[in-house]
Amino acid sequence: MDSMKFLLVPPNKPREVFGDVWQIFGDGPIDLETAPRLSTLLKQNGIHARSTIYLNSPGGSLLGGMNLGRVIRAAAIFTSIGRAGAEAGIEGFRYRRVEPGGCYSAGAVAFLGGRYRWVDDKSQYGVHRFYADKDPGSDVAQTVSSQIIEYMKEMGVDAALFTEMAKAGGDEINLLSLDRLRALGVTNGLLDETIWTIESFGEGLYVKGERVTWRGINQFILVAEKDRNTLHAVFDPEGRGAEAIKLGAHSLIIDYEPYRITPNKSPYLRNGLVNCLYDLSPNLLRRIKSAKTIGVALRWTHQAPLFLGFHGMDIGEEGRTKLTGYLALFGR
Repeated sequence: MDSMKFLLVPPNKPREVFGDVWQIFGDGPIDLETAPRLSTLLKQNGIHARSTIYLNSPGGSLLGGMNLGRVIRAAAIFTSIGRAGAEAGIEGFRYRRVEPGGCYSAGAVAFLGGRYRWVDDKSQYGVHRFYADKDPGSDVAQTVSSQIIEYMKEMGVDAALFTEMAKAGGDEINLLSLDRLRALGVTNGLLDETIWTIESFGEGLYVKGERVTWRGINQFILVAEKDRNTLHAVFDPEGRGAEAIKLGAHSLIIDYEPYRITPNKSPYLRNGLVNCLYDLSPNLLRRIKSAKTIGVALRWTHQAPLFLGFHGMDIGEEGRTKLTGYLALFGR
């Protein structure tokens, strides 16, 4: 049985425009050599975190699948299901099309290694009860079962996935729906939930929305001080911080609509993150109070289609309560 083969698709140049994430395609059965080979390829090619590996695998070694998942997690790359399609391009931008694929058995286990994981509606994710050629005995079976459950917890997946495995014999496949995959945490989209808090600095208070996405951390911080209300926006520029702080067209994104804003001091980098400070008008504060999503975009010009920053940060009921309460007490 052939082992999984890897196809590496490097990022487009210039890096300052297109970033440094790769497409990786893993196709075929998984054995005990699969994880070490991927680890070597990642190191040899300097493949960065936030790249995506598309898996298309009929299964193979259970231990090999868990080892592969741990290599993927250690490299901080993401997983999806698919196989490499034809090369395509738009005005010099080259990429590989992604065709539907399937992850079954040990392939489904390896898939869990992605920090962020997603499956399209044309691909399949299937599990079954793991087995050995000879009866390993109850003690060994219990040990293996506990290792699988521990691996699931390590990857942040509901251990109820193990129950789904037990529903199908070694020669069967239990195909899980997209809804079931989301419920179990097998897929988790491309971003974490936004967490809203009210925190203190010195004798003051501020309200903060924070989320972690596949592109890095986003923070939306409102500070009320004396005669002004300040927005402190923080985001990960994905290695393009020097470019980001030179961008002169700034917008507050409210429900995906841009509103021009001007920083009250030059944007700066701290620990690799872009920091921007803005004084907000009463009109923008009113819009924020009723918004569903918010964000900040930095562009070369306000007409440019590409930007650095973030948008779509969900406010939700918890965020709205904290924002409106804070601004009612301290907003100017």
